[in-house]
Amino acid sequence: MKFKLFKKYLIYTFLTGISFSLYNCGIFQKTYSYTSCDSTETVVSNVIRKELTGIQDTTTVKINGTLLENKEPQFGTKLKFINILTKKIDSTETDFDGNYNIELNNGIYKIVANTEYNRQTNLGMFTFKSGELWILDFDFEVTEMFVESVIEFKSKRDYKKYLEKIGK
Repeated sequence: MKFKLFKKYLIYTFLTGISFSLYNCGIFQKTYSYTSCDSTETVVSNVIRKELTGIQDTTTVKINGTLLENKEPQFGTKLKFINILTKKIDSTETDFDGNYNIELNNGIYKIVANTEYNRQTNLGMFTFKSGELWILDFDFEVTEMFVESVIEFKSKRDYKKYLEKIGK
């Protein structure tokens, strides 16, 4: 048995005269890898109180409530009330204790909270009728999960192409 080393190739010659390259089989080939860490958020919103507290003689709907995140009051969070039919957006902001109030026309509304880092959280869809007085309290939980991924490349050229593609 003889071993010969030629620039990156190791050729093993059997006594039978058969030769093969271990480098081409990938045994001695250098691998290039790129590791990235991504985070994903999951938001679960709950209506913790939905109560019709009264009816008044008016054409508008009055809504009061509290916005919590993980049971903590949300200060300065913008709440958008989007009328599904007219696409009109009415908005309000929470105070230091997470309380808000708003007066709307009757209709079907999608309620969205714009929290820190411009994250939009859908709080649900509600139908309001003229003259109603509502209390709507929300609590939403945000969980963040980190995922690490490793991409391996067979050649330096493929590795460089990938880095160019993602702008690194």
